[in-house]
Amino acid sequence: MKKLIYLSFFHVLAVVLLACRDDNSELGHSLVETSFRNVFVDTCSVDISTILLDSMLTKGDSICQVGYRADTVWGKVASTYYAEYSTVNFTPDETHTYAFDSLVLRLKYSGHYWGDTLAAQRISVYQLKRPIVLDNDQDLYNYTSWPKEDTPFFTFEFKPRPGRGKEQTIRFPDAMGRMLLEGLVEENDAFDSQEDFKNYFHGLAFVPDEGGSCITGLQVNDSAMVLTLYYSDISTERVQKELAFKVNEDYAYTGIVYDRSGTPLRTSPAASKTSYIPTIQATGLTSKG
Repeated sequence: MKKLIYLSFFHVLAVVLLACRDDNSELGHSLVETSFRNVFVDTCSVDISTILLDSMLTKGDSICQVGYRADTVWGKVASTYYAEYSTVNFTPDETHTYAFDSLVLRLKYSGHYWGDTLAAQRISVYQLKRPIVLDNDQDLYNYTSWPKEDTPFFTFEFKPRPGRGKEQTIRFPDAMGRMLLEGLVEENDAFDSQEDFKNYFHGLAFVPDEGGSCITGLQVNDSAMVLTLYYSDISTERVQKELAFKVNEDYAYTGIVYDRSGTPLRTSPAASKTSYIPTIQATGLTSKG
């Protein structure tokens, strides 16, 4: 009889324990042996801080940011892209004739932007005064400044289309294209190696006009921000060909210049020494620094 009472007691206890078990305690059971208790909180408080970084590495980014934007919070922000271009492999045939057609910059949008995409952006292209070199820690940052020629050799306008994903082409002055093609056909030593080429053609700076109202994200890869040289190879027939001068991403970066006067950030301890580089999203702005 006593044994029966003990068995009945343990049976009731087991039923009670099983009835009170939280199904959520099985979470992750298929991966590891686990047992835990869930706690539900009615309210909580969160402390949030905004931090301005001293610097941000922008060398080798797969997206460059070009444009100008005046904002009541962030101030006046100008984003310039500096790029060294790689040489190409080309062996001319002495029995052929080569005719220049055009030199075109290929732009591909990353989908990121900050500002008004309906307004045209005006970009001035400068040649660099000397080849880009890395700083003491072998990097390039948003605050890095590089000397460029006093006047642009070329200026163009475009309307950002970040949501369409289409390629946009900008025709460069023919003089630069002819210079490149003639150097290749004449087998100029400047095209023999990247070191020789960068000393011959230092690179370009894409500088926004201060009257702009948008900073646009542009892809940087084997087919974007590329200078494409179109030419004709003429022998018994005329054949259209092209050569692609790609960005050497090891020596390319986005540089940021800003003015925060008259904004809430003007009193920030870091405001006098840091550059701000935004992550530009299709739905607005998310700060990276």
